[in-house]
Amino acid sequence: MNERHTAAVGGTEESMKRILCLMLAGVLLLALAGCKSDPPKVQPNGTDGTGETTPSQSTPEPIGTALKLGDADGTYGTLFGHGEVISVSIKISDDTKLSDVTDGTYLMADVTVNGTELNGVGVGVDQKDPSTAIIKRSGADKYSYRVDIDAFADGTTAEGLDEFTLSNFFGDPSCMRAYLYGLALRELGGESPYMAYAVLTVNGEPAGLYLMTEAVSDSYMRRTAGSDAKIIDDLSLDELYAHLAESAADGQEISLSEVLGESIDMAALARCFAVDVYAGNFMSYFDLTPHGYALIGADGGKQTYTELFVGLAMGAYQADGGRSVTASIYEPNFLSGKDGCALFTALMDDDDFCTEYQNNLEKLYRFFGDGQDIVTALDGAIGGVVKENGIPYYTYEAYQAQVVFSGVELSELLGDPGNVLVPAEGEGAPDTGKEAPTEYEIKTEPTVSDYATVKGLVDYLHQRATHVSGQLSLD
Repeated sequence: MNERHTAAVGGTEESMKRILCLMLAGVLLLALAGCKSDPPKVQPNGTDGTGETTPSQSTPEPIGTALKLGDADGTYGTLFGHGEVISVSIKISDDTKLSDVTDGTYLMADVTVNGTELNGVGVGVDQKDPSTAIIKRSGADKYSYRVDIDAFADGTTAEGLDEFTLSNFFGDPSCMRAYLYGLALRELGGESPYMAYAVLTVNGEPAGLYLMTEAVSDSYMRRTAGSDAKIIDDLSLDELYAHLAESAADGQEISLSEVLGESIDMAALARCFAVDVYAGNFMSYFDLTPHGYALIGADGGKQTYTELFVGLAMGAYQADGGRSVTASIYEPNFLSGKDGCALFTALMDDDDFCTEYQNNLEKLYRFFGDGQDIVTALDGAIGGVVKENGIPYYTYEAYQAQVVFSGVELSELLGDPGNVLVPAEGEGAPDTGKEAPTEYEIKTEPTVSDYATVKGLVDYLHQRATHVSGQLSLD
């Protein structure tokens, strides 16, 4: 009895052991199957699955509302991501070094964007980026790049996208100025190109963090202004105003905003003017030349004012020297050598437009605050990636100095403006305590080193908020 009972217990124990082993084996198989079905898109400190080394990168995670210029609606699939840092890999088809071709020529390349392979596309140095001429002249080689999907196969797109750029953050150690400009436009209800921070490799070599941006090209115009939209470049805004003023001189009574509103999207103009003025954007209507903006629209339809480059706003433009910090919101001639801003000046006398413009400035004041919170949010999204992967031209320490408030005085923000028409006293020169020059002077062309000591982003936003709120009499 006892022997039979002992044998039965022993048999039961053996059976239980077998069952447990089978259960563990099943769990292990399921775990392995799960791993195989969902591989990571980016493998930090390893390879991308092809044997090519990838740059060190923390696993990207969505950052709430901090990175919200991605393609949330999936207009172009997953190319721009949905609020995470992505990866971009460029492989040139021959042995030509990308940085050696600076004449606008496109090289055939295979480009992988956030896991999507784009084969046989055109890649070249971005000739429209203001930094290109400076970098070329200085003998450096860390350019911004432009990717043209249909350069070698006309009509080809990537999920509908035909062109994008990869910006090197030249002049902006914070890596945030263009992104903040886009966020500000969105805050006012306007359109911004899609953007994504991207860790870039070129022919297997790590290039650091870049900003991938939807180019103002056919696909952008289709998305924002309709299928027939194009760049209207036959008139500048001031030339258009001069034409209207001439009509008024012939005895026709005109309401500027009403007549202009027949061909220009005035709400968009009020938004962009407000962001340009608040953010001190030299590459705009308020510059010496109109090269920084375009009018976009279809024949017979309304035209929309659109910025072409915003990466040197908020005190980063070498000609600024901090002068835009104190610029008047009603006479924002950042470079006083410009022969006025005739249209803007006239619109400030138009009650409806001026009120909308002022309301937009107040919204921007609330949006940016003192600069620290909004910059800290972006720092939380990209700071670790900057530290691990680097950025062209600047150290991580230079980046860190941009994203904290240092308490710097305004007089320290104002410096030698470099390549600029220096304003004479009484013509927009800020009160720096320094004797103003008596005439205009063209200084030497800037070099890479001239952009090595850009003043802090938070310091700029803090000072600008003080001056804008004072002019608007805000609390």
